[in-house]
Amino acid sequence: MPTTLTTHFFGVTTAMKALSNLLALVLVAPVFAQDSVSQLGSSLPGDAVSPYDTGEQLNAYVVDLTPFKSSGGTIFGIAPIVKASRGVGVTSTFANNGISAQAISATMVNNQAFPVSSYSFWNTPGAGVNNNAAINSAPGSVMVSGSNSTQFALAFDEFGETDSALFNDNIVTAVVNFLPDEPNRLYVARIAAAQNGANGTEARSVPSMGSVDDQGNVHFRADGFGAVGPNQLFNNNWFRVSSLSRSFGSQNIIDASGGSDSSATEHILNEVADTHNPPSIIPCSIAGRPVLLGTNFLSEFVHEEFAVTTTATMAHLGVAGDHRGGVTFSKSVVVPGGAGTCTMLGQGGTGLTRGVIVFGIDFDGTPLSTSFFEPPASVTDNATGHVSDVSGESIHHRSQTAFQGGNGQTALGRDTDGNFLVAYAMESDPDYMGQGTGVTNNPRNAIVVAKISSLGALQGWTTAAYIDATARKPILNHTGRAIGQLAELLDVTGGSGVGNPDGPSMSAPTMDAAGNIWFVGSVELFHRIDLDMNGSLESSDFDNALLRAVYDPATFSYNLELVVELGQVFKGRNSGRRYQISFISIADANSVSSSAMWSSNASQSSWNNVSLTGIAPRDARSLGGIVLNASITYDTDDDGTYDNMLGLGVDERYSALLYIGRIKSRRDGFLGNIGDAGTRTP
Repeated sequence: MPTTLTTHFFGVTTAMKALSNLLALVLVAPVFAQDSVSQLGSSLPGDAVSPYDTGEQLNAYVVDLTPFKSSGGTIFGIAPIVKASRGVGVTSTFANNGISAQAISATMVNNQAFPVSSYSFWNTPGAGVNNNAAINSAPGSVMVSGSNSTQFALAFDEFGETDSALFNDNIVTAVVNFLPDEPNRLYVARIAAAQNGANGTEARSVPSMGSVDDQGNVHFRADGFGAVGPNQLFNNNWFRVSSLSRSFGSQNIIDASGGSDSSATEHILNEVADTHNPPSIIPCSIAGRPVLLGTNFLSEFVHEEFAVTTTATMAHLGVAGDHRGGVTFSKSVVVPGGAGTCTMLGQGGTGLTRGVIVFGIDFDGTPLSTSFFEPPASVTDNATGHVSDVSGESIHHRSQTAFQGGNGQTALGRDTDGNFLVAYAMESDPDYMGQGTGVTNNPRNAIVVAKISSLGALQGWTTAAYIDATARKPILNHTGRAIGQLAELLDVTGGSGVGNPDGPSMSAPTMDAAGNIWFVGSVELFHRIDLDMNGSLESSDFDNALLRAVYDPATFSYNLELVVELGQVFKGRNSGRRYQISFISIADANSVSSSAMWSSNASQSSWNNVSLTGIAPRDARSLGGIVLNASITYDTDDDGTYDNMLGLGVDERYSALLYIGRIKSRRDGFLGNIGDAGTRTP
C-alpha cells in the first residue's frame, strides 16, 4: 500500500487507436484531466507526464470541483480529474495521448483510509505535478490521515503514435477519495497500471479497457494486433492489475509473459484463439475478491469461478438464441441471495439483435436464473406520446467494440419503488436510406427502457430518447420549456464518413442510483447563433452534449435535460484558468466510437451511499459520479479566446476525463461562484 507520493499530470493526444476499424482522428480529439497548465507559454509540449518515466508511475494530487447547473436546474460539480499521458513522439502535434474506452467503479465504499498520505495541491497557473521544473512549478502539498473517506476508482485505455510509427497503448487508473463533509475536493491517486512497451520503439501488446472496481482492481483485454517487439502477444488475453499494489519505481509492461510487475498483475485468460470481448468485474467490495466476467464469440459467458481460473457456460442464454457484445455487471440483485445482475444484448427468434438478456449471478460469477426481454416493434414514449419504430436492431456492439470496448452496451438499475430498469440503444429507423437493418452508422436512434419487477415479470417499455424521420425528443429547462431537441450526428458533423461521421447519434446509456439515464448525444439548441462549419450563421446551435433523462417513477417516463455541451466554458479551480470543451466523441468513421460513453461510465451508487428514500430522482445525490471523455482547451494566456488549433498558439489542448458529481452548493454553505462555470456559447 503506497504511503506518500508526488502528484504529476498527464495530457492526451488526439491520435486514434487503429484496431479493426480506423477511428476518425478529426472527431476524436480527446480531453485531458488534472486541472493544470504548463509554465512554458506555448501549447506544446504541455504538462502531461511520460508513460515511460518510472518516476511518474504514481502521482497523487488534489482536484477541486467547479459548480454549474444543468438546464433542469440541478447543481453539479465538474473538474478534469485525470489527463492521459504525454505523447511520446517528439514531432507530435498533440499534448497527450488519446483516450479510448473508460469506466468508473460501479460501487463506492465508505470509511476508507486514504491510499496516499500526501497529495500535491496548487491553485495558480503553471504549477502541477510534472517533475520537469521547466514545465510545472513545484506544487504545495496536503497531508491526509484517518479512515473516514469515501473511495471509488476510474480507469481508461489511452493510445498515441510513437516516432517509430507504433502505438503506445496503456491502461491508466485513478483511485479517488473524498471526505463526505468536503465533497468539493477530490484526492486523486493516478496510477500507470499497465503499458505495452518499455519505450517508443516497441509495442508488445494492445490493451483495451475493461472495467474497474472501487479498490482500483482493473480488468482489461489485450491482443497482438500490430504488436512489435520482444515477447509480444498474438491472441486473446484477459489481465487484472491491482493498481494499489503496483511497484511504482518500475513500469508494468504487458506481453506474453504477463505483466513485468508480476506481484500486481494476474494473467487470467492466456493466448486463447477464440475472440473474447473486453471483460467486466464483480467488485471486491461485493464478492470479497475481484471476479472477472466476460463473453466470447462462442456464445459463452465466461466467469472467474476460482481465482485466476475461468469457467465457460451457455446457461445465461435461456431462451435467447445468442448474445452480442460485452456483459454489464449491476450491483442491483434480481435473484435473492445473489451478488448482482448481468445484462447483455441478445437475439430472439427472428435472429435480430434487439433484445436484452438479464440474469442473476452468484458471488463467483455463476449464472443463476435468466430471462430474455424483447421490445415490441414500436414503443411509446410515456412523456411525449411519440411512437418509435424499433423493429430493427441494436448496433452498438459491432465494428471495433469487440476488441477495444467500451463496456457495455446495456445498463441496469433499480428505482426507489424497487423495480428494475434496463436500457440500451437501438435503431429507430430500421431501414435508414434503404440500407436495411443493423447499419452501424445509422443516425436515427432510440434508447429503449424496460421496467421489470422480477425476472419474467415485465411491466412495460418506454423510450428515454429518440430521433427518427418525423420527430426528435425535446430537451427541457427547469420550467418544462423546450430549449432544444435531439439531432442527428450528421447535423453536427456534416456527414460523409471519415472525419465527419453520419451516426450513430447517441452513445450507449448509463444509469445512476435513481434510474436516471445519462448518455452523450447530438443536439439542436434553439435560439442560439452558431457559426457552422461552412462559415454561415444559423439560428440554432448543433453540438454534441452530455444529457440526462430524468426518471419519473409514477408515470414510468423520462424528460431530457442538458448537462454539458460542446463549447461550454468552466473555470478550473486549481489551474486558475478557464477551459472550454472542444470535443465530445460519439462515432468514428463507420460506427459508435470506443471513446464514447458506455454503461460503465456512471457509478451505480448514490453519492456517498446515502439513502434516496424521499429524494426526487433529479437530486444530485442520485449520482455517485460520472466520467466524460472530452477534449478541452485552456485559455492559457487568459485573453478570453480558446485557440485550439493543435500545436499552434499558446493555449493548451488536452485529452482528459471530466468528472461530474454532487457538490456542496451555495445553499449548503459553499462560497464558490456559480458564475465561474457553466458559461455557454451564445
